[in-house]
Amino acid sequence: MRRRTRRALRIAVGVALLVLGLAGLVLPVLQGLLFLFLGVVLLAPDVAAFRYLLRRLEARFPGLAERARRSRWWPGDDDA
Repeated sequence: MRRRTRRALRIAVGVALLVLGLAGLVLPVLQGLLFLFLGVVLLAPDVAAFRYLLRRLEARFPGLAERARRSRWWPGDDDA
C-alpha cells in the first residue's frame, strides 16, 4: 500500500512539474528547463521514453550522472 501511494505521489508531482516546465518555456518568470528536467527524473521509472532520455543523458555526461546516482532522489533500476 505504501509503495503504491509513493508511486502515485511521484507521478502526480512529476506531471505537475512537467506542466510547470511547459508553462515556464513561454513565461519569463519560470525556469522551464529546470521544471521539465525534474519532471522527467520523477517520471522516468514509469515512462519508457523518459527512462531512455535519462540513459542518454547519463551516457553523455557520465561525471554528472555519477554524482546524481549517489544522491537519494535519482531513480535507480530498482524503482521501475
